[in-house]
Amino acid sequence: MFIWGKFPKGVDVLKTFPEAIERKVAYIQGSVFFAEPEGTENYIRLNYSYANAEQIDAGIKRLGGLFKEKIAAL
Repeated sequence: MFIWGKFPKGVDVLKTFPEAIERKVAYIQGSVFFAEPEGTENYIRLNYSYANAEQIDAGIKRLGGLFKEKIAAL
């Protein structure tokens, strides 16, 4: 139960991760799932296997706010 996200080039999800944790939400950097990870620093993978609908909604809102800020700063 996963969903992938891809952000514009320039959004480094590894550098953004600590800010996500501060907002009480996490993700996996997508680059660890690529055989050749170069150029994949803007991908994430989300797991929603154990979350209920309310938790998913809250987490997506938190991540959405964070990544909107990152994209606006490009």
